[in-house]
Amino acid sequence: MKKRILRESRDTFAIDNLSYNDETGARKVIVVEPVVKIAVSNTDTYPEGSLVKVTGTSYTLQLLNKAFSAGASYLEGQTVTQGGRIYEAQQAISPAAFNAAQWFDMAAASIGPVSIVAGAVVSCGKFHNNVGAAGFLVADESIIA
Repeated sequence: MKKRILRESRDTFAIDNLSYNDETGARKVIVVEPVVKIAVSNTDTYPEGSLVKVTGTSYTLQLLNKAFSAGASYLEGQTVTQGGRIYEAQQAISPAAFNAAQWFDMAAASIGPVSIVAGAVVSCGKFHNNVGAAGFLVADESIIA
């Protein structure tokens, strides 16, 4: 099988390798490999929609560094973790003990482990800012909007 590989070295492009089989009669399948930006650990946090290329065979979506604090004020829409769950403020909240009536229960703070093929690219969601696995953060141009 004859393959062509096109490489783009400019930092402004999110595609690193584009390969396809150009044999006569061959099915044309394009494989796109995202540009990996920096190595990340299982405790790094990422913006919503970020893509992470995981080096292992599983990952766990998590929300890190957002534990509820009775001494903090919260704006409507802010998220916290409390008791293994993710909550979103229904209104502005003054410093006080956690009151579930002031919060929407959104999701589990940790989801997984999810089995994957090593090297798969996964996405952080709206409520989870970590994939709980070592890997590589994909270039900013590849963030899912």
